[in-house]
Amino acid sequence: MTNFTLPETCTLLFTLDFTVNETVDHRTYLQTEDLDGTEIHSINFPIETQTIDSGKCLGKGGMGIVTTGIQEYPKRYVAIKKILKDSKTYHRMLLHEAQIMGQLEHPNIVPVHQICQNEDGGLMVVMKKVNGQTLDAVLKKCQGASIENKIPMIEMLVQVCHALEYAHSQSIVHRDIKCENIMIGDFNEVLLMDWGLAFNMETTENAHHGVVGTPSYMAPEMLTGSTKDVGVFTDVYLLGATLHHILMDTPRHNKKNVEEALRASILSAAYVYPSTIPHTFATITNKACSKEPDQRYQSVSEFRTSLDEALHHFEAIQITERARVLFSTLREMINSQAPTLDIQHAFMKTRSLLEGAVEMWPGNTDGLALLQEVLECMVHHHLDNMEIPIARPLFLNLHNPSEPLRKRFNRKEREYVELSEAQAIAQEYNPLKSKRGRRTLIVSLVASAVSLISFAGTYSY
Repeated sequence: MTNFTLPETCTLLFTLDFTVNETVDHRTYLQTEDLDGTEIHSINFPIETQTIDSGKCLGKGGMGIVTTGIQEYPKRYVAIKKILKDSKTYHRMLLHEAQIMGQLEHPNIVPVHQICQNEDGGLMVVMKKVNGQTLDAVLKKCQGASIENKIPMIEMLVQVCHALEYAHSQSIVHRDIKCENIMIGDFNEVLLMDWGLAFNMETTENAHHGVVGTPSYMAPEMLTGSTKDVGVFTDVYLLGATLHHILMDTPRHNKKNVEEALRASILSAAYVYPSTIPHTFATITNKACSKEPDQRYQSVSEFRTSLDEALHHFEAIQITERARVLFSTLREMINSQAPTLDIQHAFMKTRSLLEGAVEMWPGNTDGLALLQEVLECMVHHHLDNMEIPIARPLFLNLHNPSEPLRKRFNRKEREYVELSEAQAIAQEYNPLKSKRGRRTLIVSLVASAVSLISFAGTYSY
């Protein structure tokens, strides 16, 4: 080991009583008010947190405005939310929102520092200032991006799920989840904002009644105007609508006016996604946005788990989608009666991709369903051509084949057996190919010759 001399600054440490696993801070061991001649400034009591409003607007809504501010003790920049006009109703609404946010202490929910009055006596809610941009703004910058480039945004939605899971554990529902209310910080922190429509499901205290929310996102039960019809399943729907916005660059109910958007909400029909959207994500979104609450994910946790799995196995999903495109080509080849070798090549490639995707992710339900569909298609193709020996192993590989296919296969197999037996009998009596046929032919010829000779003798006589 190389010898070297420790700095003189370390000498004091040898005199202190602490172990190698403790934090070194020699000030805690000194019983003096003076350290190396440094003057200790006097502390003025009482210490009060003062908030200075800069007046610089960060955002503005129908009820309130958010401005920047600065605090002392501790010194920090903050966001200040206050109402736009002196109204008891607005004061109650702002106080309700602040109390909801204040009780939800979670990394993905903006913390409330203080609820106080300004110089004019108005209510002022002091919150953490988040430097960043909304998810909606991020989406607008990458309009038309591929699904691969949107994976980070879907991962951000997973973090929003964590915030909602915690809120639901406290019996709080949000009711206004959308891309515009998700803030992405400069250091990739994700925060669910604007809890103004949130309420406690158990007490419904100070809950806003009537039709409230964002029409282009709203779940059908929100249109009744009753808080009794709203629950955890409503936030699940809004999460699905937000995922739709990420995938398609537009809100779920993207209509020309409010009436059309609300009608779309009532119908909540399954959306037909383009081929650029993986089937797995389309399934998750449509399930979350089902019209009937009991057909949706029953909790945010279920929704998040499905989303997490899809993100974790995205490579398997991509392979499945490649196989889906190949399968479409395979069906066109079958319909156009392409050469047999070309059809077989396309089938083997499609099957290989799907089996690989399922092996990578055994829970790949879309891949399993598509593999079943491909095998059924090829079984039908071989049955059409009476190629039972080729169709049989494919049929046996099917997991729980449909009843119509089972009946058709059994019927075609019986026809094939009967045809094979008929061909065997025909071959047996073929004078050119079977011994029995040749023997029968010789006997027939001899008998014919004898008959002719007898007839000739009789005729002569």
